[in-house]
Amino acid sequence: MQTSPLQPGGNYIIISADAKETYIFNLQTGKPLSDRTTMEALLAADTKNRTGFEAKLSSALLFAQNASAAKDKDEKKCMQYTGTDMHDCHDKDSCILACLAVPLCSTPLYSDGFWEAMLDWTKGRKKFDSLLLSYDEGWDSISTSPSAIDSRLAVLDSLSAQEKNISKNPLFLNRTDEGCAGGGSARCFEFCPKIDYSSTRIAAQKQNLQLLRSSLEQVQKQPARALAISENGRLNDDYLESRGRNWEEFRLRMYNALWKLSGRATELSKNVTDPRIAPLLETLSNLSSSIVAKAGAGYYRSALAQREEFESLQSELSGTIDSDSKAHSGTLAAIASALERVGKAEKVIGKDSADYYREDIAAISEKLSSAPTIEEIGAAKEKLDALLDVLTAEIAAKAVGEEAPQKEEQQANATQQGNATQQTPAPANASQKPDSPYPQPMQLPKLPCAPALIMLLVIGAAFSEKSHALQ
Repeated sequence: MQTSPLQPGGNYIIISADAKETYIFNLQTGKPLSDRTTMEALLAADTKNRTGFEAKLSSALLFAQNASAAKDKDEKKCMQYTGTDMHDCHDKDSCILACLAVPLCSTPLYSDGFWEAMLDWTKGRKKFDSLLLSYDEGWDSISTSPSAIDSRLAVLDSLSAQEKNISKNPLFLNRTDEGCAGGGSARCFEFCPKIDYSSTRIAAQKQNLQLLRSSLEQVQKQPARALAISENGRLNDDYLESRGRNWEEFRLRMYNALWKLSGRATELSKNVTDPRIAPLLETLSNLSSSIVAKAGAGYYRSALAQREEFESLQSELSGTIDSDSKAHSGTLAAIASALERVGKAEKVIGKDSADYYREDIAAISEKLSSAPTIEEIGAAKEKLDALLDVLTAEIAAKAVGEEAPQKEEQQANATQQGNATQQTPAPANASQKPDSPYPQPMQLPKLPCAPALIMLLVIGAAFSEKSHALQ
């Protein structure tokens, strides 16, 4: 749990649980707030305080006034020098008239570009004043609307461009300016003192307005924040009411799961050797102990949060045991089915041949008697399938009157082909399957007559159901 004070005042704090803001707590009453309107107001005031909203807003409101005051003294002096304080200067004649009204101005009046400089400055001055008025209009919305701040930023961009243009007017340029000294090409009358058109203030105010907009955007997020806190508080109240019951249910489920899985793992170890089982069971047991320890220390929320992790690991272990058991029991069932099939085929293939198959099946069964690995169970199933393929081939041969190969020859062929498979790849047209301990069923010759075909169909029907069961 974490707490953070709300400013100003310090009478309220935000309480967070699991890194989520959960309550706004009134320290005077000792209770959390439930009224969302009050919560929104407190959060907005806190955000404004932390981001310096009011100071930034005050600076923005005073900018036009300060910029006007900065230029006022020297600007009025230049208007007196040029006579534009008494006469408007809006074209050549009016500018000359204004200048002739002041003896000081008549001397440079007919210098190349002088009256043009007067006219350009007068237009720039009026434009600058107009922009300041535009900036100062409609301030009621700037404290609530980011778009109102954006419009002021646009005005500041125009003021900055206007300031740069005025600062280059020949009326203000003197010998210290570029191009003026040593017979430079610039017109530099040095007639009026340089006027402060707030270049630095404009740049600073642009930055201030950008910060003000960012602060306002944060303020406007507080209603959603208040809603989230209210919802988190409701959920936490529900959790506190039910956490004891939820924890006890989870603890019992863990205990039962470990007890059952441990028993199943012990039973499985009598039939199958799987090195994955013990580490999974140990990991699950350690996780359960860690969860119980957290709850014992009072961290129920953290303990319950690991329920999904425990259940996922439990499912993995249970699935592994199920898969191993199915592989073992399935192979045993296949062995029993194979013995039954040999017994039914004995009338066709003869007792000696049937006993030969029983001996091979017994050897396969023997390998499953001492907790084989999953790999060994798979290998036994492959050998059993190969043996049944040989049995099917022999039944088919006897059905058409052919002599089946001797079992010793079949075994030798299987061994020889198995060795060849390990040393060199089998050719594409080989009839023997790779890794199979028994040869493929022999190709049936063309049937000599209809009775032989009938016999084959009868025998095939007798064993088809068992064959499908083994696939």
